[in-house]
Amino acid sequence: MSDVPSYPTGDLLRWALDREFDIRTREFEHSLRVGPGKPLGSHGFSSGFWGWYHLLTSGRLPWTLGSDIRVCTVVTDRLWVYARYEPSLLALLDRRGAMLDDSGWPRDCLGFVQRTRDELVRPMTPLYDLIADCYGDKLNPGRTDVLPGVPRERLLEAYIQVHFHADPASIYFADGPTAYGPRPTANNQRPTAYGPRPTANEQRPTGDGQQTTADG
Repeated sequence: MSDVPSYPTGDLLRWALDREFDIRTREFEHSLRVGPGKPLGSHGFSSGFWGWYHLLTSGRLPWTLGSDIRVCTVVTDRLWVYARYEPSLLALLDRRGAMLDDSGWPRDCLGFVQRTRDELVRPMTPLYDLIADCYGDKLNPGRTDVLPGVPRERLLEAYIQVHFHADPASIYFADGPTAYGPRPTANNQRPTAYGPRPTANEQRPTGDGQQTTADG
């Protein structure tokens, strides 16, 4: 018996496809575009002169998008830029105020953004759900409300099976993106961007939604 999981179908396949589309519409060149549905965004540039140059010339200048947008920068090994849409972010933090208080997190926008920068939050927790909401990340596999009842390991496997690379959120799971991709090493190296290609007898969906093997 092969230990390779069957190719995802139904809700699991739909999630994997929608997840990739959502990432591409929120991140990359859109990473600092914020608004009511995505009140927080961030992007990392190289440090030094060229980082600032690329920020100024990349077309990602969020402060041109409206007066309610605030920007802060952090320079570590990279130049990190955080953009926040104040009205929606503040409203979201106010709605989850009790949970933030219980977690010892600040309710003010700047303090919250700084804390997300400094602290790694465990997935499958209300605090992780809140941070995902701030980024407009409704399909993140670390959320408690994404396909409840499906093991997170299966979500991460399904994403790799469909797209041949790990879900970005896999770095928040202790075991990395499961057996389909590399695991963190003893010195806490994170998974690489790409997982192994499918084998010759891995199942694929046909055009009518049914499964077939590579040899027909």
